[in-house]
Amino acid sequence: MGIEEPIKIVSRDNQRLVRIRKIRAAKLPDYILIEGKRLVEEAIRNRIDIQEVYFSEAFAAGRPEILEAIGSSAYLLSEKLFDSISDTKTPQGIIAISRRPPSLLELDRLFDPNDGSELVLLLENVRDPANVGSVLRVAKAAGVAAVLMTENSADPFSAKALRASMGAAFGIRICSNLAFEDVMKAAKPKGYRVAAATGTGNIGFWDVDWCAPTLLMLGSEGDGLSRTALNEADITVTIPMQNNVESLNLAVSCGVIVYEAFRQKQTAKA
Repeated sequence: MGIEEPIKIVSRDNQRLVRIRKIRAAKLPDYILIEGKRLVEEAIRNRIDIQEVYFSEAFAAGRPEILEAIGSSAYLLSEKLFDSISDTKTPQGIIAISRRPPSLLELDRLFDPNDGSELVLLLENVRDPANVGSVLRVAKAAGVAAVLMTENSADPFSAKALRASMGAAFGIRICSNLAFEDVMKAAKPKGYRVAAATGTGNIGFWDVDWCAPTLLMLGSEGDGLSRTALNEADITVTIPMQNNVESLNLAVSCGVIVYEAFRQKQTAKA
């Protein structure tokens, strides 16, 4: 492999750069922007189909090994031009463009309690891309089977969500823009218990049997889960807190619960 001989771009109005700005602004939803050495490495490791790579003169001068791992069209930019397409305040000097990764299998095939994938997350109306990315990172680390997202949730492959996930979005099954009722119709007939995480839940998270097939619902930090979601829940789960702390942020709450699930499963295997 190895990167192709790069083509130097010298104009801010070059059509390729115009196109990248449209991708960055989510105006070309079939494509995603992957920025930074670590994220590009994660994309390569997970066999994401990188179609083009753009790097700054300073980045190329360091002759990083990553350039030998990319077999796609390459473009060289001045620092100023690179800044014009970057989504960060302190660019690292490399951006890859890829088609959006495909969605999950059909929902009715996802909810299979016999394949060892007992825990699935559902994010309802979580609009903050940083929160979505952080949840994806925690979910992958704890062995969650898949992360589903309802309509009105943030794009898990936006530049900000990808940075927050540290590339975890490339290594876990994701399905976004789902109708809430479609998820319920797929999960419940397969015997999945629906658990709602809420500050007023009636069961402490450590008292739940997380080895049973479960769909865990999490809402936004500001609004929590909707009344519709709470009405569909078989159990409501809470994280007990002391010292007048009202709540934890979404990623921390998710991490506390899914790692208890991870602990229980590891104990059951021992």
